[in-house]
Amino acid sequence: MKTTKIISSLLAASLLMSVSGCALFDKDDKNVLLVAQNYADAILSGDGEEIAEYMVDGEDIEENLVAFLESYDKYEDAYEAIFDSMSYEIDQKSVESSKKNAEASVEITYTMVDYETIYEDVTEDGGKYDDFVEALEDNDGDDTIEITQTINFVLDEGTWLVKDKKEKNFFEVYEFLEAVDGYKWGGAFEAISVEYFEQVLEDTLGFTCSEYYEDLYWTAQYAGGDLKIDIFQQYDLQHASEVFQKSYTDRFADILAGGNFDGDYAYEFNGTDGYVVLDGYVDYDQGWFNHNGYMYGGLFFTGDVFVIVLSYSSSSSSHAEVDDFLKAIGYPVPADFF
Repeated sequence: MKTTKIISSLLAASLLMSVSGCALFDKDDKNVLLVAQNYADAILSGDGEEIAEYMVDGEDIEENLVAFLESYDKYEDAYEAIFDSMSYEIDQKSVESSKKNAEASVEITYTMVDYETIYEDVTEDGGKYDDFVEALEDNDGDDTIEITQTINFVLDEGTWLVKDKKEKNFFEVYEFLEAVDGYKWGGAFEAISVEYFEQVLEDTLGFTCSEYYEDLYWTAQYAGGDLKIDIFQQYDLQHASEVFQKSYTDRFADILAGGNFDGDYAYEFNGTDGYVVLDGYVDYDQGWFNHNGYMYGGLFFTGDVFVIVLSYSSSSSSHAEVDDFLKAIGYPVPADFF
């Protein structure tokens, strides 16, 4: 009887060791954590090619990742400051892995400067873009945000790869690129009347406009020397909105994409208001930007009017005339945007 109990105990122990051994050899936590670290390092690098190396179907999505990261170049100093603030922590206790099921997961928490709070603080104090960048760089960790993600892995021919459906985790980390790209630095400007525009132009620069009446707008224009100063009061707001987007902001985006502008710029269109502000060299042959040379000033749309104030010279005196007139009508000058 005792012999039977001993044998039963040995069998039970053997079975337990067998089950435990299978579970032990099925886990691959160490390698999962190593890949997670390499992947997180790649995320912090902002290198699309490197990130794709650690992802399922990396060769297929690499081009999209690279294109996305390279498409944001408007506020490079701000992006760089945010990248420099980024760190991560891997929750090693959260790791789960099974080579048999070819699946694994772990939690990673990314930390970065709270760019939204800093933007609000800077703009409320009347600060501009340079102040924003400086505040980002000077942040000592008091203003930070955290993004915690569950990173899933699949075992592909002996290699753990990140499975990120529709690159959801990727875009969540890099949401700051789109957010910062949409920030405004020029301040508000309001619709003004054609009569007010003409009076201010005469009072500040001593110029007289020519007036024209069309089916869709009433305009007053001045063109002389290196300056072009116009106002269009629209009669059809929907048409005006479509025109400004198509002929101004979209066309300027095409100019940038084609490498036909070299200088500082800012542009935005939200459906009811918009602007294109620039200080640099344009080489283009269509529409309002039909010019091969310097352009300084802005094109603004709000309420029911377009206001165009441009200098085609790089001279400081010509730029001063643009600034003087914009300030006189209560509009921001190019320096307010850059």
